[in-house]
Amino acid sequence: MLVANWAYWRGVRWVDGLLAETYGLLEGAGMLENTLLVVTSDHGEAFGEHGGLAHGLRLYDELVRVPLVMCGPHEFMGGKIVKENVGLVDVLPTFLDWSGLAALPGVAGRSAMEAVRGDAWCRPVVSEEYLSPLSTGEEVQAYRVSVRTQRWKYIVTVDLKGGDYQEEVYDLFVDPLVVDDLAKRTGRLPEGL
Repeated sequence: MLVANWAYWRGVRWVDGLLAETYGLLEGAGMLENTLLVVTSDHGEAFGEHGGLAHGLRLYDELVRVPLVMCGPHEFMGGKIVKENVGLVDVLPTFLDWSGLAALPGVAGRSAMEAVRGDAWCRPVVSEEYLSPLSTGEEVQAYRVSVRTQRWKYIVTVDLKGGDYQEEVYDLFVDPLVVDDLAKRTGRLPEGL
């Protein structure tokens, strides 16, 4: 695990250097005043959380809750942390909104500029994955979906061969590390979910 952490952080430092270089080139060209620089990722990495290493095959926060960093003029000056849930599906609508361009018809997601401006924003974030022998190395065919709100994390895994399903529920207010599966412990879903 120590080697994995070292390699991971080495990669992070390399990307940081590329971002600094990009920022410097934009600044040198006088383009920062009308450029929105967006940095995000399609997945995180597990370093032992929930018994996993690397990424894939799970929908816990260490793998699906990734940073979304936007740097630019106007609303982004001075820095601001938005704690509301925003999904990768919201990046394109946010960029279009910030640019003053109309939303594209039929495109999923919504502009997160409301949240950036401090307006009311409440949106669950959905993550999904398909499990197959190709992705797992095992004879499995399943579909897994998670829904995360500010308070709840719900995960359902459906066995596509047998039709069985397994649910997991976590109360993020009292269990931010997502270790106490309420569905497993109580045998039912909490009220208000």
